Amino acid sequence: MKKTKIIGTIGPSSKDSIVLEEMIENGMDIARINMKYADYDFCKDIIDKIDKINEKLKTNVAIMIDLAGANVTTGKFTGGQAELITGDKIRIYMEEIMGDNTKFSVSYKDLVNDVKTNTIIKLNNGLVELKVLEKGFNYLLCEVINGGIIEDNKSINVLDTKLNLPFLSEKDKKDIEFADKMGIDYIALSLVSNSEDVLSVNDILINYGNNHASIIAKIENERGIEDLDEIIKVSDAVMISRGNLGIELPIERLPGIQKIIINKCHLFGKVSIVSTEMLSSMEQEKKPTKAEVSDVANAVVDGVDVVMLSGETTIGKYPVGTVSMMYKIIKTAEEDINYYEFLDKAMRTEKQDVTG
Repeated sequence: MKKTKIIGTIGPSSKDSIVLEEMIENGMDIARINMKYADYDFCKDIIDKIDKINEKLKTNVAIMIDLAGANVTTGKFTGGQAELITGDKIRIYMEEIMGDNTKFSVSYKDLVNDVKTNTIIKLNNGLVELKVLEKGFNYLLCEVINGGIIEDNKSINVLDTKLNLPFLSEKDKKDIEFADKMGIDYIALSLVSNSEDVLSVNDILINYGNNHASIIAKIENERGIEDLDEIIKVSDAVMISRGNLGIELPIERLPGIQKIIINKCHLFGKVSIVSTEMLSSMEQEKKPTKAEVSDVANAVVDGVDVVMLSGETTIGKYPVGTVSMMYKIIKTAEEDINYYEFLDKAMRTEKQDVTG
């Protein structure tokens, strides 16, 4: 049996009972539901299916709900998308309009007040970049630094800027209430910036009398890294969310940050999770790339507790095959781990925490 656990995100490719059962048989330990895309009917259906499979197979696969977070998103575009050309100018409006290649709107109406000129705004997973040139009364005039396609209702990353958004949206609060009622095992918090964000959710669970659900803090921005130690202390687990981190920060920093977080989780005795693009080529292909295999194996050898699959199991062609491949990589990598070294480090840290 492997020690490193596997999270599989459930979506159109994996929602059927037969597929879920095969994923569990091939090594999936936690089923993740992303609340950016799921409604409560979908959640209830998946929870019911997992419960029945657990009873049938005598397994204990857990359920994770991943909160959407207070994201800033694009509005709607004519035809659902627009292509921006490098060097062109575009306006971002705070009021709702139909977007095209010259303008679009955003969900956060105070964006114009929070950003400064020369601020970089990224869209489409960081592939499209805009630079703020001027601020109007209800719009931002931007230059397209890197062109590409932008689509309806997609997340926007505003670099080096503290947006005056509440940590939890109203939807997030309703989703936490739903998670409590459904007996969800793990609640993942998006866009955690400091320990207070985590404690605010812990307070909500305490008010519900919930001592079952564990809190996972997702590290997705520079502010989360700055308060990392305090976030780890108040969380049950920490997820290195490489998707948003790779947009917010220079991508070459990711490997070092990943190692630092895994190591700190060892020191504090907390669970570490690595996510995003671990076997992403398997969304379309039956085998991963050699680089992906190395990526997963290196995370395991570094001592990560959990690895997560996202698009590979939600929209990918081979959800069962991807879980099976992840299991094989983990099992092989674990043969090279000196677990006594990890245990010794944790014990020495625990002794340092004891006051005389």
